[in-house]
Amino acid sequence: MEPTQGVVLQLIGAANQQLELSSLDVTVNELRLLIAKQLGLQDGSHLKLIARGQSLQDTAKTLREYGLTSATRVLVLGATSPAHTGAMATAEAVHLESQEGSARLERLRRAAAAIAKRGESRDADDDAQYQFALENQAGQALSLEPAVREALVIGLALHDRAQRSMQQGAYHEALEELALAEEAWTLAPPDVLALCDNPGLLQLDTVWCYFKLGDAALLGTARGRLAAARAALSRAHGPNLERLRTLHGNFQPELATYVRLLLLEGVAAFHMGDLAAARLHLLTAQEKWTRLQVDDSALAALVGMGFKAALATRALRFCGSDMSAAASFAAEERTRQQARRAQQRRDAALHKEQRTYGRTALGARVDMSALERLASLGYARPLAAEALRQVGNREEAALDALSSPPGNAALQAHLAAAAAAAAASAAAPACTAVPALEALTAAGFPEAAAREALQRASAGSRPDPKPGDQTSGGAASATRRDDAGEAELAAAARTDPLAAYDVDVREEGAAIQEYLARLDDRCL
Repeated sequence: MEPTQGVVLQLIGAANQQLELSSLDVTVNELRLLIAKQLGLQDGSHLKLIARGQSLQDTAKTLREYGLTSATRVLVLGATSPAHTGAMATAEAVHLESQEGSARLERLRRAAAAIAKRGESRDADDDAQYQFALENQAGQALSLEPAVREALVIGLALHDRAQRSMQQGAYHEALEELALAEEAWTLAPPDVLALCDNPGLLQLDTVWCYFKLGDAALLGTARGRLAAARAALSRAHGPNLERLRTLHGNFQPELATYVRLLLLEGVAAFHMGDLAAARLHLLTAQEKWTRLQVDDSALAALVGMGFKAALATRALRFCGSDMSAAASFAAEERTRQQARRAQQRRDAALHKEQRTYGRTALGARVDMSALERLASLGYARPLAAEALRQVGNREEAALDALSSPPGNAALQAHLAAAAAAAAASAAAPACTAVPALEALTAAGFPEAAAREALQRASAGSRPDPKPGDQTSGGAASATRRDDAGEAELAAAARTDPLAAYDVDVREEGAAIQEYLARLDDRCL
């Protein structure tokens, strides 16, 4: 039983602090008022609260009824106000003065959730354009429980969108998106999160936004996030980076990440007045930054070998400017990228082909793996697909129909009737069903096959749903898909498993020199 006294909630986002409650029986409205009071806001009605993947919209509902516990983290959005200055003001108060900003975030969150729920297969939402597949850095697909996969995909999609905002210089918006991603990952098991470095990179990105916004107060209080970033990276990479060495050998893709981490640790220590720690972090960052510098002649040599400049730069950085190792890495990476793109093209072609075969009686798409096996036995793909469709993807039953002369003949007659019906429908779309049926039966097609073929041709002639229309894919769906929101997330999604480590360290180098100079001034 949850204790009724002294419950402490951890707030994140616009209110990165703790809030003590009398119990979990307070209502959402009361929670808003308490948060507003703690943040120095006159009114809390505009605050948006998200916890456990859901918006806390029913103001009369209690936190206990929403399933919150003392371990739940609550994401607070919309806490900007002229009165809200001080330690939590400019950067962490996430720039949501307008309802449009709040609506944008909610739209992104819903789009990410829709993509995540879609899973690896598009069968349940056939007209959906986007789906996300989870892979490790070796490009291997990850098999996870649906709920875990959903939490990870939502967080990753929003984190990628935040990084796109950072690239565009929109650091306030990036903080909003990072807060949403962080909240999504609270629903994933800690043991799963410990295996990936994404949560650590998110903490690092958050503090980098503080730095780019120039908020000295927040930088001074960022040590908690930086400690969390270092701990998460240590768990994922190994205390001495041994897990990365196992995965990458002598390649060092993480070096730029640690340059940024050390720089920010130095900056945070500087603003906290810990000058000795600041100097140590900055000098260590400088040493690693120096190792990342790419020799122009080496870069030109790799480009002369036919590698693109971006890949050549990555190879030299990852390989410590070792030309031989960099050339090998670049060649292997180019081969992997080509193989990945080829597989994506094959997957897209298979999905397009799958849509031409219709659905089973229960609304499922044709099992393409079973189709491949039947096709390998010499059966024509459309014929094998029709057999699978008719028997509900039962492979043995489909094989029986294909290998039986009467069954095979019936399948061929059905396909021929379907083709004739489609042609008749295209040539004379205004004709009635009765003349079309008579025409097919007169041509020698069985009436039952002709009737079903006409029904399928009629169904196939319906226009694709427009963006925002309700769709159904086998089972009815009551939700409206936000194609624009999904497109925004898909455009920001990283398909390169090593892209997270491609940090342009020119800004870091300049910042290291700036803060070392400021340290020297302090010591005069």
